Amino acid sequence: MSALRSLLTFLALVAGILGVVLGGIWLLLLLAWMEFGFEGGSVREWWFVRGTLSGRLGTVAPTGPVRFHHIPADGPGLASLTTVYVSGRTAPEVIAAYERGCAQENHAIVSRESLVPPSRSDELFMKCDGKVGEVRITATPAPSGTRVTMLVLHYP
Repeated sequence: MSALRSLLTFLALVAGILGVVLGGIWLLLLLAWMEFGFEGGSVREWWFVRGTLSGRLGTVAPTGPVRFHHIPADGPGLASLTTVYVSGRTAPEVIAAYERGCAQENHAIVSRESLVPPSRSDELFMKCDGKVGEVRITATPAPSGTRVTMLVLHYP
């Protein structure tokens, strides 16, 4: 009986240590998966982008990878999703495409001037606002196309 009890104690100890180690590894993997910045075409894009305002507005002729940066809401703060990519279209074409997208989402265009002075004179800006969020888009000509930055603030 004593041998059986010793064996069960040993197995319980091994299972406990194994559980703590595997739980720690699982937690580290989860934190790495939830990294705030990620590229399109991944499970994280499906989880954080699809079905949101950013997903419905989409991208305009991306020529390379699309990068996303998700910041969840913190208390009364707004959640945000930033999308950055290079488009094969010109800056006016990109802004016009997003104007149409905002109109389809029933968002009003409230500004065409950035809150801060543009870094370049040929940089274009657009801001539209609606019930579910606010969208700020900057289109800057680049050597390989137009660098597009879209910031979507999701209202709680």
